[in-house]
Amino acid sequence: MSLKRNYLLALELVTFSHTLFILPLILSGYFIAYKNILLLDIFLIILAAISARTIGMLFNRIIDNEIDFQNPRTSSRPLPSGRASKNFVLLLLFPCTNQCTNQSILFRPSFFFHQIFTFLIPLIR
Repeated sequence: MSLKRNYLLALELVTFSHTLFILPLILSGYFIAYKNILLLDIFLIILAAISARTIGMLFNRIIDNEIDFQNPRTSSRPLPSGRASKNFVLLLLFPCTNQCTNQSILFRPSFFFHQIFTFLIPLIR
């Protein structure tokens, strides 16, 4: 696969436009909670939010693959249609998980412990 095709598939898998739509809501929480607003914090929050939402969307695509395949409205998505493989989606998960973990540790080290439980919950079910 070409690099451009992979890039476009990744953007389609996570509906990146929806990620941009939710960023003001995430940042407004920061602006309300903190009196000292740091540009570095805003940057770390944006990176963590993008990677966290990407992780959630990719897990959703993997879990709902069979349902999406059967539904005519969602059967044209990259995974059910065969344009993207499950291995490709899993390969995208690794850097996103690493990115989200690193940003959480840099922003507030205590967030890392909360994040561990967030990643374990899908494995427990």
